[in-house]
Formats: sequence, structure tokens, C-alpha cells
Amino acid sequence: MDDRASTVPLPTIKQAIEAGQCVTRADRMQAIASSSIHTDTPKGETLYLGSPQSQTLLQIYDKRAELQAKKREEWASYGIRWELQLKQERAHICGQVLSHLEETEWLEFTIGVLRSYVDFRI
Repeated sequence: MDDRASTVPLPTIKQAIEAGQCVTRADRMQAIASSSIHTDTPKGETLYLGSPQSQTLLQIYDKRAELQAKKREEWASYGIRWELQLKQERAHICGQVLSHLEETEWLEFTIGVLRSYVDFRI
């Protein structure tokens, strides 16, 4: 099965958040659409959950749209990117835990960290 076929589109994620189907510690969502200044070509949209000043900020964006706007040949092999930024004490604690885990356990741990910050209910 093609992983890209199972990727949830960014507008669907945004609609779920707006419909109250998102369970998160974040108190705000911000959506920012970007485009090229020179060509007025849309480059995609980024959803931010949380505040840039907090210790945790989640960015969700379509990496395909970004790479396609840059005319990169490999754009189709990408999908929705979830980037959870941890700062200060949260980053330090996460790094300490990762340093004690086997590399094979990292994926499960990081998914758990992400789901502890944001999850969706239908």
C-alpha cells in the first residue's frame, strides 16, 4: 500500500481542529498561508498549535506543496509533516529519555510524546 494514499490532507486536519475533534494541551491554533512574493504562487499552509513562546509548539504542513512550489523533482514522495518543537525543560527531559532507550524504541516513544500533546477523536 502507498503511504501517501493514507495521508490525511491538511484541510481535513484543520477542519477536525475547528470542529472540536482535537484533544490538546495547546490553547490556540494559528493557520498561516504562504505564497511566493515574485510569482504569487501558493506554497501551502502551516497550522501551528500552541505558542512560539511556550515549551511545546506543533507545526503541521504539507511538505509536498512546499517542495512542489520549489520545483523539486521528489515532491510527490512526501506528505504531511508533523514537527513537534520541545524547548527548555521539556526538550531536556525528552533527550534524557531518548538517551536511555534503544534506537528501536525511539519511534514508539516519539509518537507517544506527540500523542500526549495532540490527539484526534471522531
